[in-house]
Amino acid sequence: MPNDEIIDLLTAYVNGTITDDDRARVEKAAQADKHLQQELDFLAALRGSLQHEAVESPGQWGWKRLQRDIRREKRPNRIARSVWKISAVAAVLVLVVQTAYFMQIPDTTQYQTLSGPINEENLLQLRLRPDARQEEVLELLLAIDAEIVSGPSAIGLYHIVVKDVDAALAVLETSDIITYVNRE
Repeated sequence: MPNDEIIDLLTAYVNGTITDDDRARVEKAAQADKHLQQELDFLAALRGSLQHEAVESPGQWGWKRLQRDIRREKRPNRIARSVWKISAVAAVLVLVVQTAYFMQIPDTTQYQTLSGPINEENLLQLRLRPDARQEEVLELLLAIDAEIVSGPSAIGLYHIVVKDVDAALAVLETSDIITYVNRE
């Protein structure tokens, strides 16, 4: 069985567009393999029959017929193309206007706790002892009628709101689970 490289060279051999070295290799392989020689004979006969076929030009009538068919082809509707262009421009315009509108709206969102706005005058800062238990903290907050509004911060501060600041300060300063307390 001939290798693929020789088979790839067969067409070039039959057409006469092969180098002398490759021609010698193909001829040597064809002498050694009768199937390869049959393939070469077939390709040569096929090439010869194709060269003898007369190709007639369609002439002037063919050219006229081709021109007529080209003119008859339906051209794209210019109105439909312009409608698409107008639609695309309108869509871009809507996006630009919408973006400009939303960029101009000031952010008026203000967040507050669910219990209502925080009275800044009744705001205290405190830091709990690290080993304070939750029960102790809850008891203390209930005793002074306080509510945690934020915390703990990075340094362990809590912000609480109380109804009576002076009474709450007195209780918090005497508590053993509070390490720091101050008015906000």
